[in-house]
This record gives sequence, structure tokens and C-alpha cells, in this order.
Amino acid sequence: MGAFYLTIFGFRGRPWIDRLIKVMIGVAFSVALLGILQHYATPGKIYGFRDASYAPSFGPYVNHNHFAGYMEMMTFLAIGYLLAAYPARRGKGDPVGKRILLGFMITVMIISLCLSLSRGGIISFIVASSFLIGMVWMKRRRRILPLVLLVLFLAPLFYLLWIGIGPFIDRLSTLKEWHATIGYRLEEWHGALQIIKNFPLFGTGLGTFMYIFPLYQRKAIPLICDHAENDYLEIFSDLGFVGGALFWGGIFFFVGYGIKKWLRRDHPYVVGVSIGGLAGVIAFLFHGLVDFNLRIPANAFHFFVLLGVVHNVFSLRDGKQKGMGSSPESVKFKGMGRRLFFVLSLVLTGVYILSITCNYAAERIISEVKKEYGDFFEYGTYPPEGFDEILSKLRKARALSPLYSLPHYFVARGYQQMASRRPSRRDAGSYLNRAAEAYGCALRLEPVNPWYHLGLGMVYLYQSKCDRAKRAFERAWRLAPKNRRLHFYLRRLMRERC
Repeated sequence: MGAFYLTIFGFRGRPWIDRLIKVMIGVAFSVALLGILQHYATPGKIYGFRDASYAPSFGPYVNHNHFAGYMEMMTFLAIGYLLAAYPARRGKGDPVGKRILLGFMITVMIISLCLSLSRGGIISFIVASSFLIGMVWMKRRRRILPLVLLVLFLAPLFYLLWIGIGPFIDRLSTLKEWHATIGYRLEEWHGALQIIKNFPLFGTGLGTFMYIFPLYQRKAIPLICDHAENDYLEIFSDLGFVGGALFWGGIFFFVGYGIKKWLRRDHPYVVGVSIGGLAGVIAFLFHGLVDFNLRIPANAFHFFVLLGVVHNVFSLRDGKQKGMGSSPESVKFKGMGRRLFFVLSLVLTGVYILSITCNYAAERIISEVKKEYGDFFEYGTYPPEGFDEILSKLRKARALSPLYSLPHYFVARGYQQMASRRPSRRDAGSYLNRAAEAYGCALRLEPVNPWYHLGLGMVYLYQSKCDRAKRAFERAWRLAPKNRRLHFYLRRLMRERC
């Protein structure tokens, strides 16, 4: 939402809107080109070196569906910008070279969207394309319909036929198999509906779905269900009918108002850019029926920026004059206030970048340790030689990101494994105390994670504190009543030790 207001008040007037759109299209083209090159040159690796073979990645996104969510928005914005550059009358309009370059960039972006093999993204693109063509037809601008059709379908189709369209067709053919498309999603949607039923007014709070959902599972799912795979249901489960109605009501009111206003405008720039932006918004909203793009920070940011661009384009008169307000040059701070604002912005930006960098570094350390020594973190195994070095790496990850629960959890597991080496009773007790302390830190940061309660219960078992262990195991069971793997460990531990 902040990005929406920042765009509205920071990019008024056609020159500023133009600059913003060019940057957005340029970045999207670069991301699309990266995705295509990466797809053929280094499949399974992001930027050619970061391993992502564990997920269906594409471009810089670990999940190809989220790449498609970003690309569908930016592609329609670029198409709208191309329509704005197309002359309303012969002899006018932007230079031909600019239009050819835009057409090429759009073609590359559509090809990358198709190569991502995201069914939701491709269907959303087709739905928004139908909307765009229908609106242009209603506007009686039939001279540009061949251009729209060429850019949207023919150029990418020829390229896909040239490189081989088989994988694309095979992916779409899986839509016939309902269990492959919405199988596990149905379980998540059912859980979200039950959450909404139990918390109808104000929901459970933003970002709580992954913690609440296990309580509503009807059957086990071999995935980490951190989101509802439906933006609408997740917003209503998080915010209830009050917050959800305000959020979605505002967005759909804006879209409806924008369409109504678009039908009354005639200037090529306003008509082209606004309809492209609206088509991108509709593609994103349609995709939200089967995915959680709104929970991906980059996609959510671009979505609200796109809404702001559409708003500011409608505020233009004849494509030139400024609407309400003025350009950023008129927004100035004087004296100490201006310097204070600059310093505060710089500090906050630095803190944000530092926190992201530290979290990333901590995750990298944990990923490397899990990749090399993952088997030794399974319950019932013994640590290898040189485990002290592994524990040192995990402590470093914890120091880098002290407010992230996962490093605390793995440090606790490390201490727990050290105690399982059967050292002297005194050393084992020391390691178990440290493990309990680390589990406690992890639980303070993430109190509804069942695996943390399971680990703490195991420590209590090793310390012969059976009552505490049972309470921890009961919490783990209540938090994940359908998690078969967790229950396997619980039954085995209760049978063997209590």
C-alpha cells in the first residue's frame, strides 16, 4: 500500500510517469531475458550459480508461478505503452524504431512467460488479453487491433514453434488432471474457509495462515503449507470480513472506476497506458485465484505501483497537463527538516538492507549444512566427526540473524546431537541445557511450530523430565494433528522412553 501512495505523490505528470514506466519495462525485459538464458544455459540454478533444483524455479524466482505473476503485469504495461506510442492518425506518434524495440521487448517477455510453464500465469494472460482486445474493440480503435494481436499471439507463437512447443502443450494438457492442478489446493482452501468461519470479523492476523492451517487439515499434505494458494481466501482468513472487505473492495472499486473512466478518455497516451495497466492488474487478480502472488514482496510491490501508475495516468489531461498536485520537484523540505528526512531515510534503508543480507547469509549457512550433513540431523542418528565445526557454523548463522527462529532451532539440534555422542554425564547435561535454551529462543520467536515443541520434548526426555516432555509432545500433536512424520517420531519416543 505504501508503494501505491509513493507512486501517486512521487510520480505526477507525464515526464515522471514516462520515466517510471520505462524503468519498469526495462527491468522486466532484463528479467525475462535472464529467465530465457537461464532456462537453456543453467537449468535449476538461479543466476547460474545458486542451486534451485529443489523447486520449479524460473529467472530470479524460486517458484515459476511467481515469475509468471510478475511478468504478466509488466507485459501488459509494456503493451499499453506500445499502444500509447501508436499514432491515432497517420503521420503522428512515436518514432517507428521505438515501436519496433517495444514490440521486440514485449515478445521476449511473453516468451519467458510461456517458457515458465505456469498454468495459472498462462491462463491469466489469456483472460487479460481477451479483456484488452475487447476494450480496444469497444473503443472503436480497430486500426490497432492487428498490432495487438500480432504482439500478443503471433510473434511468440512463431518463436515457440521454432524452438519446440511440446513442453508448453504438455504442461497445459495437465489441466485435465484435476488432482495435479487443484488437488492439494482444495485442502488448503477448505482449511482457509474453516478459519474464516471461526474468525469471521477480524481474522487471525496477517501472516498467521501457516501456523493456524495445520489445526484445520483433514488429511496429510506432503508440502509445507505456508499460504492458502488463493490470495482472496488468505486475506479474509488473516483480516476477517472487515479487513478483507476493505482491502479487496478498494481494489475492485478502483478497477471498476478505472474502466468507467477509460471509456470516457480519448487521448492515445492515456488510453494506451491505462488499459495496459488495467489489463495487468486483472491478470494479477485472476492469477490470485490459484496462487499467492500478493504474498511475494516483489510482486506485491509492483502490483501497487501499477495501480498508482494507472491512477496518475487518468489524472492527466490531454496526455500533457498535470492532474492534481505537481511533480516531485515541488515537494521540498527546508533546512533541518530536509536533512533529517534524508538521514532518517538513509538509516532505515541501510537497516532494511542489512537485515535482508544477514537473513540471506544465515539461510545460506543453514542450507549448506543441511545439504552436506542433512542425514545427521534426523532423529535417532549420531553426529559425524568434526561436528564441532558444523556447530560453529550454525552459531554463526544464529548470530547473523538472532530474530530468525530457524538458526536457533538448528543450533539446538546441534547441541542435542552432541549430547547423543554419549560423553560424560556432566558434558551431556551441559549440551542438553544449551539445547533447551536454544529451543526456548526458537519457540519465543515462533511459538506454534510443532517441530520446535517436539525437539524441546526430546531434550526433556533425555533429562528424564517425563512430565514436561509429555506436555511438549501434546502441544506438538495439537499443532499438527495430521502430520504423519511428526506423529511417527512422537509415537516412537513415547513408546521407548515414557
